[in-house]
Amino acid sequence: IRSYGEYNLTDALDCMIRRGAKFKSFKVKNWYDCGKKETLLESNTTLLKKFGGEIDKNIHSENSIIIPPVSIGTGCHLKNAIVGPHVSVGPNTTLEYSVVRDSIIGSYTNLFEVVIDNSLIGSDASIKGLLTKSSNLFEALNLRYFGPIDGHNITKLVDTLTDLKNIPGPKILH
Repeated sequence: IRSYGEYNLTDALDCMIRRGAKFKSFKVKNWYDCGKKETLLESNTTLLKKFGGEIDKNIHSENSIIIPPVSIGTGCHLKNAIVGPHVSVGPNTTLEYSVVRDSIIGSYTNLFEVVIDNSLIGSDASIKGLLTKSSNLFEALNLRYFGPIDGHNITKLVDTLTDLKNIPGPKILH
């Protein structure tokens, strides 16, 4: 249904009413306005917090961290990625060597070596970033990285954890 070359919700609703659809009104606590990037991302965050998101059981995740709440569609592939919080990822999307937070990523999208925050990425997109030898994904998030540490060597692990507690700021131990 198009009016003046555009698709309008009101035209679709009018068509539904003419075909016999019945509508009921009810009070809502929040209005999820999705007409602008900022409000769409805010609505995504609100809904993920309220309903907790969902991670499809048919995703492949290798050496990746998922920080809830997130929604990740079927067939997604995560490799060396950090996803979340407040991220929705469409089906069949690949995230490799990337960090994504507070964003919506479409279906059939490929992200490689990118850090994305507060972003909308459409379906069927491919984005490849550049990482220099002096930077990494953890530094981009203001996280200090330590490791890898042999988790089977308890003495070394305890010593490392003791040292890390005296270092200010967020840290990742691998």
